Amino acid sequence: MACRAASLERENMKLRAELEQLKNETGHLRALMLAPVKIFVGIAHRGRLNLLTEMMQFPVVQMFRKMRGKPEFPDDVHGSGDVLSHFTSSFDHQTPEGTVHVSMLPNPSHLEAVNPVTMGKARARAR
Repeated sequence: MACRAASLERENMKLRAELEQLKNETGHLRALMLAPVKIFVGIAHRGRLNLLTEMMQFPVVQMFRKMRGKPEFPDDVHGSGDVLSHFTSSFDHQTPEGTVHVSMLPNPSHLEAVNPVTMGKARARAR
């Protein structure tokens, strides 16, 4: 029983550290959005849905529709998407200094290929 309790405590500490890291990342993104620039976000699965709904103004209704097993597309469109963590979004954020365009790139499952793609897109836009 003591081993099980110690294991659960370690898992709780690990989860708490990961959640605190996500809070820091969200804070950094909010700070970046104060300058008039384009921001490209590349994020894997953990924290992606939270960032989409909290920061990137992704419609929560659409997110829950997909969670219930319904397609994310309107009823008159015949098709299906993939998993929740493949959702992506972009929006324009207004600041006193100008407009900041923020876009999240799609991340293929378990390939973790979004990071180099995001860097490549940012570099291409900078040229």
